[in-house]
Amino acid sequence: MAKKIIIAEDSSVIQNLTKRILGQQSYKTVSVKNGAQVLEKLSGEPYDLVLLDINMPVMDGIECAKEIRKKP
Repeated sequence: MAKKIIIAEDSSVIQNLTKRILGQQSYKTVSVKNGAQVLEKLSGEPYDLVLLDINMPVMDGIECAKEIRKKP
């Protein structure tokens, strides 16, 4: 089964490049624009990896990582 990865990046250019590279390695990817959307995705289903941009609107990558670490 393919690993599932969330790509949290507000730049669509970087999102598309990352999705293309990971797709070539048979990873299943989902893209979001900020950390708050990451938390929404994680509440719905499990993911194997979250790639976080540090500087994003709404909730940045560092704040998002802190929130993820609070979860069991």
